[in-house]
Amino acid sequence: MTSKSSQWAASPQLLFSLAEEYRLAALSLEVSHRKRQPLSLAPFRFAAIHAIELYLSAVLLKGGQTPEDILQLRHGLQSRAELAKAMGLVLRQSAFDHLGALDVNREYPAARYGSGDLNAASPVNRLVATLKDVANKTKPIIEAAEPKPRPLPLCR
Repeated sequence: MTSKSSQWAASPQLLFSLAEEYRLAALSLEVSHRKRQPLSLAPFRFAAIHAIELYLSAVLLKGGQTPEDILQLRHGLQSRAELAKAMGLVLRQSAFDHLGALDVNREYPAARYGSGDLNAASPVNRLVATLKDVANKTKPIIEAAEPKPRPLPLCR
């Protein structure tokens, strides 16, 4: 039997690239929804929330968390954001607060399974703003080069 971590061998850069694809998909789904039909926004919400989760997971991997540690967080955005904050991710306070609200309101399962009230979900512009903030703030962390080891001084 293989462990979940051996099946999940993604690098921070690969997770970031996947998050970018989900972000682009979310933005294209957002403009194609049907007015006054909250259910038609579910694919947008799912893709946006999943992109946020992937961005945060990429930061956590880059910061040294193991895949097992990240998988134990399940889909908790606030717990991911708190760990990422300790690793140097600086989000706007409104974005950080919104990640907590997404968890409290169970918007991920509502978008994924229709198991909640999509009429009570976050406003679209709030979700887009949080998505953009997370994407913009994770990019420099992921793209930062690994520090190069300093050469040892020559002995005389």
